[in-house]
Amino acid sequence: MFQEACGDLCDISQPSASCIIKRVSEAIAGLKKHYIQFPTADIPPPIKLDFWRICAFPNVVGTIDCTHIKIPCPGGANAKLFRNRKGFFSVNVQAVSGPNLEIQNIVVRWAGSVRDSRISENSRLCAQFERSDIQGKLFGDNGYSCPPYLMTPHTSSGPIDSPRT
Repeated sequence: MFQEACGDLCDISQPSASCIIKRVSEAIAGLKKHYIQFPTADIPPPIKLDFWRICAFPNVVGTIDCTHIKIPCPGGANAKLFRNRKGFFSVNVQAVSGPNLEIQNIVVRWAGSVRDSRISENSRLCAQFERSDIQGKLFGDNGYSCPPYLMTPHTSSGPIDSPRT
């Protein structure tokens, strides 16, 4: 449907629109190595300083989160794996961004039913943090586990130091 609409706008057929979309998508993906890079060995000081200015937390090198990209039902025996908790079919995409909202790392290969923490725990970036190849911390939401390099919100049903009666 999208390809037909694009084709109609440009006065080309749906198969031609499909070929053009594929070629442009591949060209954009081919530029990934030039534009999407997480600094590994030495995090440039401006990154940590910029995050300090934003949130007043020391040693922050990135923010991490996942988002669901809606897709049509892929069909086949594994189609149910792409149905997310909200009931629609999706790919769960993890991105890490810098202080200026630039994408530093992206993982686009997990079905919609996969939890954010599983994607993170199985990523190359996680392995780099665990080996101490990257010095610093990431900010994440409560969809993630809490390894030493990942700060997540504290959730509590009451005061942390509540007195016992």
